[in-house]
Amino acid sequence: MKEKVELHQAFMWDCPNCGVEHFERAIRPEMAPEQFEELREDFGLEEGQDGDFLMMPTEVTCDVCGCSFEVTEEVNEDDDDFDPGEDVGPAETGI
Repeated sequence: MKEKVELHQAFMWDCPNCGVEHFERAIRPEMAPEQFEELREDFGLEEGQDGDFLMMPTEVTCDVCGCSFEVTEEVNEDDDDFDPGEDVGPAETGI
């Protein structure tokens, strides 16, 4: 039987300087059940909808060329609130 491994959620990014593809592990914050329920309400999740709340880094550094970059949020064009003229700006990691 093959050995098993655990998969972790991650963010993928490409270095604009050297083009190397990178993966950064997502951060799963520890929170009290009350905080989790508050986030569920804030995001409009209904009873029975499960998932993880994850944070992403605000800055990444390329392991190959050493350049650092500020991170911006990914825009989901299928989102009902998507505004193509809106500047998304830097990602926030606070909960």
